[in-house]
Amino acid sequence: MAQPRTADRRGRRAPWWGPPAVVAVMALLVAGWPFLASRLSDDRALPAGAVLRVGPGNGDQAWFTVGDGWTMSESETLPSLEYVLTRGDTELSVAYLSLMSSDYADRLWDGLRRSARVSSSDARLGPPSPVIAVGGARGSIGDLAQGDERGTAAVYPAPDDSFAIRFVALAPSGADAGTDADKDVVAGADNDTDLASALEVIRSLVFTRPAS
Repeated sequence: MAQPRTADRRGRRAPWWGPPAVVAVMALLVAGWPFLASRLSDDRALPAGAVLRVGPGNGDQAWFTVGDGWTMSESETLPSLEYVLTRGDTELSVAYLSLMSSDYADRLWDGLRRSARVSSSDARLGPPSPVIAVGGARGSIGDLAQGDERGTAAVYPAPDDSFAIRFVALAPSGADAGTDADKDVVAGADNDTDLASALEVIRSLVFTRPAS
C-alpha cells in the first residue's frame, strides 16, 4: 500500500508511517479533501493544555495533551487519522494506525523502520526503548534521523492491540552552509527545547477519555 505524505510549510515532506501490516482508512485521499484543505487557514494556535482526540471513535481513539507554543496545521490535519503540529522548527505528527490483527502489535517497530526507509531513503530509526506515558500507556520510543533532521519516533499499541498511535517529531539538527555560528547555536538550543516539548506531548497519551 502506498505511504502518503504531506508537505509542510518549510518544504520538508512529513512521513506518514504505517507498517505493511497496518491498514489506515485514508480518508485524506477522498477527492474532496484536498479541495477543502486548500480553503482552510493553514495554522491555528493551540492553547496550552488543549486535549486532542485522534482516531475514528467507537472505541478506536486516544487522547493527547499539548503544552504552550504549539500550532496545528488545519490543512494537513484530519482528527480521525492524523495531526500535524509545529513548535518553532519542530514538527510533530500524530497518527492513528488500524491493525489487521493483534499479532501485528509486536511487530510495529520493525514495520516503522521499514516504512521509514521507504518514505525516505536516508531515514534511520534507532532501536526501541520502552516508554510509559504519564497515564500508564505502554509503548516503544527511539531516536530518528532523516537527512539534516533529528528527533524521536514513538508508537503505543492500544490495550486490545486493535490499533496503535504513532508519533514522529523532527527538527533541523545542523547549520546550513554559510550561516552564522552564533545563530546556529541559538537555533539548536531552541530546537532542543521544542523537541523536549514534543516528548511531553508523546508521554501525555491516554486511551481513556480524560476527565473534563
